[in-house]
Formats: sequence, C-alpha cells, structure tokens
Amino acid sequence: MIEMSNKMEENFQRVYTALANVSVRIQDLEARLKEVEKQINQHKPEAPADLDILNMQQSLPLKSIDEVTAFENRLSQNADEYNKFMLCISRIGGRSAKENLIRIYRTIFSNEVAKQSSWKGLRNHFKINSLNSILMAIQATILVQHQFTNKEFEDITKEWFRQGGQRLNRQQKDPEEMNPQAI
Repeated sequence: MIEMSNKMEENFQRVYTALANVSVRIQDLEARLKEVEKQINQHKPEAPADLDILNMQQSLPLKSIDEVTAFENRLSQNADEYNKFMLCISRIGGRSAKENLIRIYRTIFSNEVAKQSSWKGLRNHFKINSLNSILMAIQATILVQHQFTNKEFEDITKEWFRQGGQRLNRQQKDPEEMNPQAI
C-alpha cells in the first residue's frame, strides 16, 4: 500500500512538473505574441499609394548584401517605408505558410544574396537573423495569414538560404527555365 502511494506521488510530481513547464511555455508564447501584435499595431499600413508600392516592388529582389543592409536601415529608420514593405509582402500570398514564406523570400532576396547568407552567419556568410525589421515584417505578415511557429519560420528560412547556391547555379545554367515565383 505504501509502495502504491509512493508511485502515485511520483506520478503526481511528474504531472505537476510537466504542467509547470507547459505553463511557463504558454507565458513565453503569450509574451512573444503580444510583442508581435504591438509591432503590427505600431506599423499598420495607412493605405500608401499603389505607385509607392510598385516602386518598392521594382527595387526587389535585393541583389547584394549592401542593398540588403541599406534596405534594412531604411525600414528601421522610416515607419512609412516599413508600412509600404508590410503591404507589399502581405500581397504576395501562398496556399500555406511555407509557400507564402518562400514566395516572400524569392521576391525580396536574389539567389546571389541567398548564396552569400545563412541564418547565423557561419563560414563568413551574411547573418540573416540580424535583419530585425525585414524578418519582423515577414513574420508578422505570415502570422496574420497562417498559423506558424517561430521554429517553423526559422527552419524554412535556414533551408531557403542554404539552398541559395544550388538555385543560383541552376539559374546561371538555364536562366529561361528558372521561374522566380516557383517553389
């Protein structure tokens, strides 16, 4: 009887510990969600002129790391530019979160930039996860349209930039065959 009581207490402790971990994780997710909502509300587009959006779309994809850095600086310093960017990428769409994200990356970054970049900047590559304004806008856009975890966002981003060299090689071999909007 005492042995059964001890087992029940051990099981109760495991359940209690698991519940405490889940509670902490939920609080963390709620804090992140509030931060994203705050960013979305702070940078809501005020229906900028379609001409401005068209001009922004024509300047994409970014073809060099210098262009990426300059674009990031422009977005972080100018709320109007950030709003235009949010509207521009929110119009790209896709059937799933992954397809939407890949289509956004294909619109924003050239394969040359993707080849020179990685998530953490390893092996002297450009560090993509340091692009706060660009990534925040992309993540906020996808969260509004799809259910998406930070891990999924990070994994798809890492994979897309990792394959940049392969896409660039295919594009250089047969530029006619490469469709920039294809997955």
